[in-house]
Amino acid sequence: IQDYNQRAEELWGRAPVRGDPSERYCGSIKLYLSDGTPLPLGESPIVGVLRTGVPARNVEVIIERPGGSRIPAIVNFVPLINELCVITGAITSFDDLTVLKQAEDTLRASQAQLQSLTDAAPIGICMLDAELRIIHLNPTARPLFESMGDPIGRSLSDRMGAWELAGPIMEHYRHTRDTGESYRDAEFAAGPNRLYYDWQIHRIVLPGGQNGVVLYFTDITSHVLARQALFHSEQRLSFMAESMPQKVFTAAPDGFVTYLNAQWAQYAGLPIDEILGSGWGVLVHPADLPEGIRKWNNSLVTGEPFENSLRFRRFDGTYRWHLSRAHAMRNAAGEISMWLGSSTDIQEEKKVAEELRRLNEDLNQFAFAASHDLLEPLRMITSYSELLLETCGDQVSQDAAVCVNFISQGTQRMSELLADLLSFTEVGGDEAALVPVDLEIVLRTVTQNLQAAIKESGTVLNHSPLPTVGGRQVHFVQLLQNLVSNAIKYRSQSAPIVHISAEERDGEWLFAVTDNGRGIAAEYHEQVFGVFKRLHGKEIAGTGIGLAICQRVVERRGGRIWVESEAGQGAKFCFTLPLENGDAR
Repeated sequence: IQDYNQRAEELWGRAPVRGDPSERYCGSIKLYLSDGTPLPLGESPIVGVLRTGVPARNVEVIIERPGGSRIPAIVNFVPLINELCVITGAITSFDDLTVLKQAEDTLRASQAQLQSLTDAAPIGICMLDAELRIIHLNPTARPLFESMGDPIGRSLSDRMGAWELAGPIMEHYRHTRDTGESYRDAEFAAGPNRLYYDWQIHRIVLPGGQNGVVLYFTDITSHVLARQALFHSEQRLSFMAESMPQKVFTAAPDGFVTYLNAQWAQYAGLPIDEILGSGWGVLVHPADLPEGIRKWNNSLVTGEPFENSLRFRRFDGTYRWHLSRAHAMRNAAGEISMWLGSSTDIQEEKKVAEELRRLNEDLNQFAFAASHDLLEPLRMITSYSELLLETCGDQVSQDAAVCVNFISQGTQRMSELLADLLSFTEVGGDEAALVPVDLEIVLRTVTQNLQAAIKESGTVLNHSPLPTVGGRQVHFVQLLQNLVSNAIKYRSQSAPIVHISAEERDGEWLFAVTDNGRGIAAEYHEQVFGVFKRLHGKEIAGTGIGLAICQRVVERRGGRIWVESEAGQGAKFCFTLPLENGDAR
């Protein structure tokens, strides 16, 4: 070593002692190859330069500094040649690569981290070079290119083959590469299985400064298929709604109407948009609107089905009655997603119902009047028949007396029939007149009314505790009296035993009147509840209206009545009544 600069001194960590021969040889500088292998002096590149005169450039070595620390360096050895072309020495220059190596390590770590991120990415990533050859695919992207075998280094056009869209698609890649303008297809269909992708192309700068392309794509097949299924479902719903004669509507969870079918526009003579913008107030009769809004708001709060009868204004200004219903549709979480409803024109049904109500009322009035007015002539016939017997006395023949007796019996039966018909027409009444009725008191009244028949037949009448229910006392007297009277009337050879029970079951009262009488064959179980239906002819007195009255009383209160019996095995008449908040034992 003949000379050195300050930088060399800094790298070696100490200045060689000038004039000390032991410090003037290159052998005093320990060199290693870049892989850490020691480099003996005889194999040092400077020795080869001094021998051959051929420069050795950019040789990567490791220099061991005093104290044992090592630094990576790149060395250049250039021979010194005098005018006689004799090698007189060599100039050695070197650069410290520590920072560079650290940067390379950092870069490699970043590249490894980036590689792990792209490999783990749920989207497909494909990088193309300037010639649009594939240079990188992450695992998510590889299945789309599996038909190419090993796709790395292959042109993207090989993947597309003879696909008719190959030309336009490759043009997008070239345009992005050349101009830097990104391209996106939010719903790109690819592959034989018709998979859908969100497809994006962006330009990147490759090592060396060339422009390449990176492709990002996300499989959105499930979303597209779900949207298509929803679209087809909405189309079917719309088709059905537009085909229905009813007026159909949908509403958001907050009650805002979102859809009306064409029937509304045809009925109202207004555009759908105008009806939606104005709300129901433009169609509903002012007198019906407050109650309709109250019921609708109640359904929105509770989620219960909506049902209401109200009048809608027609295009000619007339109002017609409609029955409106709506049900809440819920999502998987049980939350209301929308309301689906319809309104049906019931104007004609209303008219028919009103006409039937009026006719039924007229019929009841006629039956009441007829029953009441016919009783007076019957009483007159009976009175004059009895008067005839009393006045004529012995002058009346035996045959005449028999005839008068038949007349009296006939008028008596007719009076009983008219009385039962009168009772039948009276069943019903005004529902607003319903009051709590203690059935224990009702049964005591029935027992008093039937006292003579109970005593004469030796009937044993017992019962379990009976509740208080809503209704009209006179109707329940008719109900129990007819059932108990029938049990006595249709008794067997044994003395009648009648038991009345009541129990709560499935939100209603279940009553039973059980006897040990003649029983009823199964084929007559429905027939016995008909008006004037009698199974025993004239053998047992009666009008055939009693059980019809029982059925009418029960059904008017929202219950049902039936019989369980076999011939010769007694009978069990059962009936139900709704269990209401005011009911009690």
